[in-house]
Amino acid sequence: MATLLESSIVDLGILEGLSAIFMVILVFVLIYALLQKTQALGGKPSLDAFIAIAVSMIMLISSTVMEIIAKMTPILVLLLFMAMFLLIATRFIGVEDSSIVTMLGGQNAAWWFIVVGILVFLGAAGQVVGPLLASGSPAEAVQPSEPGATGTGDYSTDLRNTLFHPTFLGMIVLLLIGSFTVRTLVMK
Repeated sequence: MATLLESSIVDLGILEGLSAIFMVILVFVLIYALLQKTQALGGKPSLDAFIAIAVSMIMLISSTVMEIIAKMTPILVLLLFMAMFLLIATRFIGVEDSSIVTMLGGQNAAWWFIVVGILVFLGAAGQVVGPLLASGSPAEAVQPSEPGATGTGDYSTDLRNTLFHPTFLGMIVLLLIGSFTVRTLVMK
């Protein structure tokens, strides 16, 4: 049975061959914008463009990096659309731009985006590199505990069982309690 994309007038299969070009453009734009914003190399547009082109072309050599970017891109685009929708919705109901920036943390609002970007990168890198790392250790050497078997050989199952293991969750709760305690003590 034909799917919706196969039966449509426009064949989207050609876009799969262009994904490398889209990724090179994405990496170029991100690195160029980062270098221009931070002025780490003096803020000269030609030097920043040369460095961005060099890094985006070097990225083509590594299939692992290409796969990580391919996994990151849809999530980042979805998050960008959600952020734009929320900004448009708040502007539609009459909230000022300065109020939105203040609500996000003022001058530190960019850190929210950086943290989300790092989390998306770590998730994508875990999906790509994780199975390669998991296959290097024998699954028989690990003695799984009751709450969730690890060492099954399947990276996704092992990761999920580790993250939702009661010991790991208890450690996270203790760290959160400790960090809030330290923050409260420092504030007073």
